[in-house]
This record gives sequence, structure tokens and C-alpha cells, in this order.
Amino acid sequence: AMALAGNINAVIPGRLAHLLNLKGPCVNIDTACSSSLVAMVMACQALRQHDVSTAVVGAVKVKLLPVDDSQGVGFGEGVVVLVLKRLRDALDAGDPVHAVVKGGSVNQDGRSIGLTAPNAEAQRDLLLAAWDDANVEPESIGYIEAHGTGTRLGDPIELHGLQMAFSARTKRRQLCGIGSVKPNIGHLDSASGLAGVVKAIMCLQRRQIPASINFERPTDQFDFSRSALYVVDQLTDWD
Repeated sequence: AMALAGNINAVIPGRLAHLLNLKGPCVNIDTACSSSLVAMVMACQALRQHDVSTAVVGAVKVKLLPVDDSQGVGFGEGVVVLVLKRLRDALDAGDPVHAVVKGGSVNQDGRSIGLTAPNAEAQRDLLLAAWDDANVEPESIGYIEAHGTGTRLGDPIELHGLQMAFSARTKRRQLCGIGSVKPNIGHLDSASGLAGVVKAIMCLQRRQIPASINFERPTDQFDFSRSALYVVDQLTDWD
């Protein structure tokens, strides 16, 4: 009975609150691959609204069964945890500030070609809303950490969504690098979003963008030469 209670999804974040004596909102977010990023946006909203003073956002992926075959994407294991504060509070407390979250947005695909298929128009709208929330001009963006699962369905749709968002604000081409951490560590399911955030933070800290490993040629379903995007295929300084 004790093992059953401890492994109920809703109880898992409660175990952390129990161990650390945390009293604020304690929520398990399940939106599939975007779960940890949705949790991060919700935590930032709670901080903005002064509902909490500190937020712990985490995700875990472990493989309990040795299922390794794949086409296009391999699965991995990982644990990612971020501690979030309002910037002024972190500076006043002398906390190390690794990066600043300037904004975010959450939406849903609505109707697409299939229940599990993404929707380029919805992804465009998500990006535009996030840029507006963060007060960021797309021409100032030097790198995007993509979902990038390496599939023939998902990647072209994601690329078209990104390009539609850029083309709504700028006509410049080849201005923004794109990559994904998945070739390095695999797809971490619900933890994959935060893993990408950590990679982006490391890029910011080191002022370098690493090459996407195992990249040989771009998909034939997207024309990078006529888009705002290019694949980062070699270690690049990022000033």
C-alpha cells in the first residue's frame, strides 16, 4: 500500500514538498513532451504574480524497460531541475544567476492532420506570443534550441512553424542558428524541454553554440536557403 501511494503521479511532486517542507503550489504537469516547459512557464507566472518567492521545476525520465529500437529518434534518460526566482530577489540574495527567463507562452495545436501530429500555424502563434511576452525582436535571436526529434513528420512542421513566425516580423535570411540536444542525449520525453533549456543556458554562459552531432544533410522538405534559419553544423562563437 505504501509503494502504491508513493508512485501515484500526483503524489510524486508531493514527495519533494514533503522532504523539503515546501508549502506553495505543488503540481504535476503532463502535456507529453512539453511537460517540463509548461511547468516552467507556469512557475514563472506564479513568480510574476508573487504567488511564490522561489520555484523548483524538475522532470525525470528513466527507462524501466530496455526498448532501444527507433526510427528517427532514440530515447534517453535524464533528470533536470531548475530553481527559479524573480531576478531582483536572486540578486539581493547573492544567488548565482545562470540565465534570465524573459517570457513564455503556452498553447495547443487544435485540429491538425492527426491527433499526434503537430500544427505549424499553432507553433507560429506560440512563438509570436512568446516573443511579445518577452519583448524580444526576432532579428535579435541568434539561436533556437528546437524540439528536433529527427522525424520526417515532426521536424519539417516545426521548421515551417518557425519560419512562418520569423517571416511575420523580418525578411532577413540565415540569421538564426538552430539545433537540438537530442542527438547527444536522446529524447527525454517530458524532461526534454528542460534539457534543451539547460543546453541553451550553457551556450549563453560559454558564448558558443555547439554543432549538432551526426548532422550530414538537411531535410529535403524545407528550404533553409530561403529561410531565417540555418543548422549549426560546426562550433560557432556566439557574441
